[in-house]
Amino acid sequence: MGVYKQFKTNKHLENNGVTLQIGDSEFRVRRAGGGNRAYATTFAEKTKPFQRQVQLGTLPEDKALEIMLETYWESVMLGWENVTDEDDNPLEYTKENFKKVMSDLPELWATLRDEAAEARNFQDQQVKEGGEQLGKSLSGTSSGANE
Repeated sequence: MGVYKQFKTNKHLENNGVTLQIGDSEFRVRRAGGGNRAYATTFAEKTKPFQRQVQLGTLPEDKALEIMLETYWESVMLGWENVTDEDDNPLEYTKENFKKVMSDLPELWATLRDEAAEARNFQDQQVKEGGEQLGKSLSGTSSGANE
């Protein structure tokens, strides 16, 4: 396989999103990086007041998480389906619910972050292989998800 087929991403998918299936839930996401310039711009805006702490590595972990969740909400996330609370009640896709779920479930947050940044999820070949369902079906962990 040539390098273009291996590494070229679809800018339309990066900016308009793909659906990542994680367990029984679906997350519609833009790429965290690549052709999605809004991601870098939003992240820069959110971290600007904390630039010195970021440089020194003294930014508190809870503040770093808050910044990343805000950045993802504004520039990466587009929606979700079949996301439930602890009692299996459907959760509406809202900023508050997104932040709560990702804060409560750090492994889900790590998986979503990894997959939204993964170039392969935004390649034409991925769409051809996935058919109607864009993105790969993930078991809930990011290891081996793109094989």
